[in-house]
Formats: sequence, C-alpha cells, structure tokens
Amino acid sequence: MGLPPNDSYEVGWICALYEEFAAAQAMLDEEYGIIQHKDAKDVNTYAAGRVHKHNIVIACLPAGVDGTTAAATVAQNMLRTFPQIRIGLLVGIGGGIPHLEKDVDIRLGDVVVSQPDGEHGGVVQYDKGKIVTTDEDLGLGMLRAKHEIEESQMASYLRRMMERKPKMKKTGYGFPGNDQDHLFGLRPYRLNESRADTDTNVIATKDLVEVVRPHRGHQ
Repeated sequence: MGLPPNDSYEVGWICALYEEFAAAQAMLDEEYGIIQHKDAKDVNTYAAGRVHKHNIVIACLPAGVDGTTAAATVAQNMLRTFPQIRIGLLVGIGGGIPHLEKDVDIRLGDVVVSQPDGEHGGVVQYDKGKIVTTDEDLGLGMLRAKHEIEESQMASYLRRMMERKPKMKKTGYGFPGNDQDHLFGLRPYRLNESRADTDTNVIATKDLVEVVRPHRGHQ
C-alpha cells in the first residue's frame, strides 16, 4: 500500500531536535514512511503517519539550526508540499517554570500546551536568555476542561510506545522516575502542606534550596 496523497495531510508536526523527531515518529499509531514526492522548492525531510484518524506529516529542523525563524522556514516549506495542512504543531523539549506561590507546579514529564495570544506567538526560545513575566493564560480551553474531568492518558501512551519500540527505553526515552525530578530555588517555598517545621519542607543544597514537593499519585 502506497502513501496517502499529499493533499490528505491536515496536521503538520515540527521538531527542533532529532531526539524529538524520533519520539514523534514513535508516537504514531501507524507509520507511513518517508515522503518522497515534494515541491521542488521544499528542502525539508518528512516522516508521515497516522494518529487515530488524522494523517500527520513530521519534519525536523536542520542539524545545528534552531530558533523560531528556522521553524517558520520549515513550516513555510511544509505548506508548499502539503497545502491542505490546517493544524501546525511545534512539539519538543521545553523548559517549564513552576510558580509555587500560585500553586503552579510543573514536574518532569509534564506536557505544556501554549497558544497564540495577542502579539504573543505562544513559543519562546528558552535557551536565548529571554524572560517572560506575563500572567497570560495560554492554555487551550478544550484540553484544560478535559484535564479537569479525566485522568491523564500520557502514561498509557508512553507505555504503548515502549511496547512497540523497546529500544527507546534503553536510549533514554522513558520516564526516569520521580527521584530524578528536582526543583531548586533561592528561597524556600511550601506547596499545600501544613507542617509546623518549615525545615521539613526544604533540603539545603550548597547555595541553593531544593524544594520537596508532594508526591503525585498518578505518576
């Protein structure tokens, strides 16, 4: 069976790193293979597949190249070859910043979803020294609502991926464990715990303070 025609793809997935590209392909319910027929001006390399009923095409930024400008170029080329794409996703490893004073607790392995809001494109280059101090809510309403009423399915998705691609666990794509999830701060915070002795909430580590957070039961 050949690959679906290029005009049947409506979701475009862009990764910045080859590790993200590998993980993206492993998450597909069905892998179609590498796209061979492209627009003459399109220099991207694509892997294609299906998640549920959606045909998805995946591209990775060139090796050694990063940034939102490079991602925009990949997206532009993607639309040359796949003109029916309606949803564009930039998915990869990001830096999540907890805000414990407002009970915003981000853990290792959490999935953070952003969306454009006003002049903010929803993507920040975390390794370029930029600081974001806005309190804007960039979450997607539908996903947030579902998260409120149902347990996360991420663990089951990852478990199925490891069953299909067992080598990925050996090469570091599995969850490393809660004992590897450390949060350090310059001053102690307490997260929804009623303990009389503040010292039981923090562990001093050199010049920083490690925050001990409550265990998440579903992890």
